[in-house]
Amino acid sequence: MNISKVKLVDLITLRKWQYAVVGIYRALKFGVMKINKLSDLRKKINETDMPDHYKEQVLWRAKQCEECLIAGHCEYCGCDMPGKFLNDTDECDQGKWGPMKAKPVWEYFKEVNKI
Repeated sequence: MNISKVKLVDLITLRKWQYAVVGIYRALKFGVMKINKLSDLRKKINETDMPDHYKEQVLWRAKQCEECLIAGHCEYCGCDMPGKFLNDTDECDQGKWGPMKAKPVWEYFKEVNKI
């Protein structure tokens, strides 16, 4: 986490702490904590037992914020990457992606956005 990018409101907001804990836990669980290349993240995520539509969304999030993945933290808010990509209820503070979608909604989203 890049503490210099974290806003005061984020330090006192319980929801942001929950997002951080869940993201870091999942990054550790799936062995992706120190990954900073999309190709390496893709390989590790595809080895997990998470549903395919979640795997796709994690990788799509990472592609949208590849500069943050490379840096190891979000360049805007300071959150740990790739942990933030793994939290299904978290969203990009710059509006690049939102909470993970259920499978039928994700399939429709992919079709509409040509993903």
